[in-house]
Amino acid sequence: MTGKAEEGEDIAAAAAREAREETGLAGDLFDLGYVHEFDSTGGKRFREHAFLLRVPGDGRVRLSDEHDHFDWVAPDAARAAVSWPSHREALELALKRLAELRASAPGSKEER
Repeated sequence: MTGKAEEGEDIAAAAAREAREETGLAGDLFDLGYVHEFDSTGGKRFREHAFLLRVPGDGRVRLSDEHDHFDWVAPDAARAAVSWPSHREALELALKRLAELRASAPGSKEER
């Protein structure tokens, strides 16, 4: 999903707000350090910042009227569904960060 920061709004705060508004989800937000810029067909310049939102296991999706459905999918299915190169890069960064978070979690194999 994507969204727009309000005037003067911090980018991370905007990402968290957009996630809540569009999906009803909240959790730990991780800046993936990836920014992609592009021009619209009308010539307007846009900048996308990539974030990972890690939600609690009991997080329940409540879609806004901006979306009509969602799917939880395995990484390979997510890769197959993403067509824009910049979104592929953001997905790979998110998957890498998620793997790092899982590896460092208490009780993970690397913790033992």
